[in-house]
Amino acid sequence: MLRGVVATLSLGVFTMVGAGCRCTLEEKVWDRIFPTYLPEHSVGRFCAYLETGDWPRAYDLLSSGSRDEVPYTLFRIGTPFAEDPRTGIPVLEMILGACGSRKRVGGHPLEPKIERVQVSYTGVDRDGKDVLVWFHVVLVDESEEGSDWPDWKIDLLKTVESIPRE
Repeated sequence: MLRGVVATLSLGVFTMVGAGCRCTLEEKVWDRIFPTYLPEHSVGRFCAYLETGDWPRAYDLLSSGSRDEVPYTLFRIGTPFAEDPRTGIPVLEMILGACGSRKRVGGHPLEPKIERVQVSYTGVDRDGKDVLVWFHVVLVDESEEGSDWPDWKIDLLKTVESIPRE
């Protein structure tokens, strides 16, 4: 009887430790696949988080300025329902559809802490017409002072401003 209790407790502890390690390993895997020191990989990581429904981590990849302007609840609840006013295409569909075509455009010499990644989405609008929408995802380096590597975060507001209006 006592052996059964010990075995059950051991299995429980092993499961809890294993679950804790899995979370740590998962984050290390994300870092290896989509390192945030490369702007185009930060965009890819953001898309992967949205695709897997990991909204808190996607929100953490927004710049501090974006998080100040857009509270988490609005980001989480509003994003799935937002539509591009020109095409009627859901914004989430555009984001996820555009993630496969990431191309680093670069920044500006006078703005070394800002980068741009061009993405494009091909789909069908509310009128049934084929559309191609391309825009720049604007990223801000929010690395800590003295860091050897940049830490690119998505500036949601500047990104929205870059989407063509016509």
